[in-house]
Amino acid sequence: MMNKKIMLICILCVMLSFTGSSCLDTEVSNTAPDPPPASNVSGILLATNNSGEFWTRNYIMIGSASDSRRSITGVTSFSSDPDSLCIISGEKNVWKRSGFLSNRWGVEVYSPLNGMLTDIEKIPSSIDAGIVIGQQGAGLGHVAMTSDDGFTWVVNEYSTTGIFRGLRAIDFDNSLRGIIIPERPEDSTYKTFDGGYTWIASPPVPGINYKNDVCYYGSNVETHPVVCGNLGSIYRINFPFDTNWVSTSSGTQENLNGIDFSGLVGIIVGDRGTILRSDDGGESWSAVQSGTTKNIKKVKFHLNFLLAVGDNVILRSTDYGITWIVARDEPKELYYDIYLFQPYGVVVGGILD
Repeated sequence: MMNKKIMLICILCVMLSFTGSSCLDTEVSNTAPDPPPASNVSGILLATNNSGEFWTRNYIMIGSASDSRRSITGVTSFSSDPDSLCIISGEKNVWKRSGFLSNRWGVEVYSPLNGMLTDIEKIPSSIDAGIVIGQQGAGLGHVAMTSDDGFTWVVNEYSTTGIFRGLRAIDFDNSLRGIIIPERPEDSTYKTFDGGYTWIASPPVPGINYKNDVCYYGSNVETHPVVCGNLGSIYRINFPFDTNWVSTSSGTQENLNGIDFSGLVGIIVGDRGTILRSDDGGESWSAVQSGTTKNIKKVKFHLNFLLAVGDNVILRSTDYGITWIVARDEPKELYYDIYLFQPYGVVVGGILD
């Protein structure tokens, strides 16, 4: 009888091997990041005027009545006026121009791209200029630029070497230099040196894990990008204009979802309350206590002040991310992005019915 059981187990393992599975595989699944919640979520925008101690919730209805129940996945301001915001909904690629200080909701709606929008970014030191990136069918990507605070857009589907592939996150070092990372590990990264008008394909970030976010670190004289992704993966470039990515130990196997730097001090946030901190430009990382076990999606610096947001929770820090406190814990609220200009701040997301 024992021999029969052993033979059955061996046969099962052989069958699983043909499907790419393993009897000994106990690792966390390395899959694409979760898409935004679907139709049972209404969009929300939370505003604070006291550095995140208290928040006011606003419901955001976008698109037509049938399309209005959508979570908001990105927010920024292209303008010098902090009361002028642009928000995106990744599920229906809807842009909405709004203001929160004067409650100017629903002024206009824009749809510059077809497909899912994945990130939105202001071009530093520019007036009314910004970029949105996204994905469409068959793993393709696309970019749209504005130079008039979102009123008009120019769409670009091609880098200097061909069609964009699977764009996930974007960051700018200055008004000219920026980088886009793909979601999938096999796709190219893209760099610009002219403010986003042209993009040059570069070698992929190494590793087999999906990539989630990118941020430049360093001083005005010398800055380099750092990327975080699934299963604790972190990669950085050590020299200007270099294309060689170096793997950095994170000390965790949790998915790492968001990253931001203030000079050489960096914070990465991830699943199950993971927060990592670096004070040497991302060469080394150490875990800090977050005070939550919820998945954290995004983090933003303003001087020594930070906000971090995720599933049901908003965290704040006033000491460069050394210590954190829970500023909001709402079971039905999901948060995806932050726009911060202390003492004001905006968090966008969705609320479950």
